[in-house]
Amino acid sequence: VIERLPSGSVLQTVQTRNIGGSITNANATLTDTGISLSITPSSTSNKILITANFTGTSTNGNSAGGTLYALYRNGTTNVFSGGVNGDGMLEYNSNASAYNHSVSQLSYLDSPSSTSATTYGIYTKRIGSGTAALQRDWGGVTMIAMEIKG
Repeated sequence: VIERLPSGSVLQTVQTRNIGGSITNANATLTDTGISLSITPSSTSNKILITANFTGTSTNGNSAGGTLYALYRNGTTNVFSGGVNGDGMLEYNSNASAYNHSVSQLSYLDSPSSTSATTYGIYTKRIGSGTAALQRDWGGVTMIAMEIKG
């Protein structure tokens, strides 16, 4: 039956939700938040559409900066590699020592070329001198992975 579906068909969907408290990071290097999900593609030619929705937060101790968010495959490959300003999505804060909150989304259509379980995780790092955070207490973090027929 799957063989007869057209390219672009959704074959499976996996979702995870993480709520309660915030995950902070004062590191200037991308660090695992511990929020992830796994999906097992049925064919090496299929793609995985991964999305993550959350509230991003940063505070920057009297200087402009923000938080960089990235998606990693299997803890080793930044799927945004080659992007501007550290390979991810930037939540920017120019409000001196105040906290900045942003509704954030990461999306990426990945080609893992694998039929093994593939794990996608959210990583963060601070930009500037403050602290990066992922707010789980304001609606939580929702991640969805969809296998798309190639």
